[in-house]
Amino acid sequence: MNLLSGNEINKMITMQEVIDSIEDYYMQNEDTNKISPDRMHIDDGGNTALLMPAFYGDYYATKLIGVAPNNNKLAKPTIHGLMVLYDRKTLEPLMTCDAMPITALRTGALGGLGMKYISDQNASSVGIVWDRHSRLEPFAICVYYPRH
Repeated sequence: MNLLSGNEINKMITMQEVIDSIEDYYMQNEDTNKISPDRMHIDDGGNTALLMPAFYGDYYATKLIGVAPNNNKLAKPTIHGLMVLYDRKTLEPLMTCDAMPITALRTGALGGLGMKYISDQNASSVGIVWDRHSRLEPFAICVYYPRH
């Protein structure tokens, strides 16, 4: 089983590739044999654990996220996470990776697609509001989704 770091993930895939892939997924009109249940939230004092399973095609994946809001007082990231990808038929683990770059890419790509489909075609500027915990995803939206 492979273990991919955030740096390795960021070298392997671009924001534009993620945007195109997500857009293609939503444009499909076919049944893709997918299951995407609601994510599970578990509160533990001030912290939260999130479990996010999904099944698509030949794969099963789960994202495990820990949110510890007080970590900023310890100079640590507020959110940590892992994603594990499995073979759907055998449930054999195929890969484990840092979930944070996956989350950042997905968030930025969805925002970029939203801008593409709801913005005025003649717009020359954009305003973005986000909280300080979202890191650079809004910048990824603007930088990587140019108007065609």
